[in-house]
Amino acid sequence: MDENPVLVEKRGGYRVITLNRPQRLNAFNEPMQRALVAAVAAAETDENCRALLLTGTGRAFSSGQDLSERINAAGEVTVPGAALEQYYNPLVRKLRALPFPVVCAVNGTAAGVSCNIALACDIVLAARSASFLQPFARLGIIPDGGGTWLLPRLVGQARARGLALLAEPLPAEKAEPDRLDVRGQARKANSNAPTRHHQFQGKMNLICRLFSGDLDIYANRHGSSFSP
Repeated sequence: MDENPVLVEKRGGYRVITLNRPQRLNAFNEPMQRALVAAVAAAETDENCRALLLTGTGRAFSSGQDLSERINAAGEVTVPGAALEQYYNPLVRKLRALPFPVVCAVNGTAAGVSCNIALACDIVLAARSASFLQPFARLGIIPDGGGTWLLPRLVGQARARGLALLAEPLPAEKAEPDRLDVRGQARKANSNAPTRHHQFQGKMNLICRLFSGDLDIYANRHGSSFSP
């Protein structure tokens, strides 16, 4: 068990919150989920805290949900719906509603739910080593952690669909200027989904509908169904 999965440092007028499971690329397990939610809540109640910096220890910001916790006896990955309702969705809402700016400093990989936590912050600073990944299509599921709400509002509908359906890493140097053509790579996107064609088409349509909803609708729709 990790002794301190989240580190908190108080500085002059702001706090630094650091994800601290470097041996697992800062993948989220339940203790880290609880600690991050508590750290953000503590910062909100601190009258001397006027900004928040979120980052990760080691060579990754975070690889997302620790799927080793979600493998059942049959070797299948189970969907942590309870974690979405209890930790991730409230955390994303809180980050968007804090009365001070939140800066996310991304070093290395930001994948899955951690990518969307980063995108929920007011400012994202990406190191040259940084990359952003929405790997959900590889598991036959749709982006969670606010992804279907945040992505189209930050990068536009077409680019958001590309990131969600192709499940390819977006390196830091391409994060701003790059544009993805989903239709031109439909065959590749289809190969990412371990489902039949009509099931994949249904997930793609659901992604497009969720891209157009508000955050509360998103959270209710994702409450117990989807995850990395």
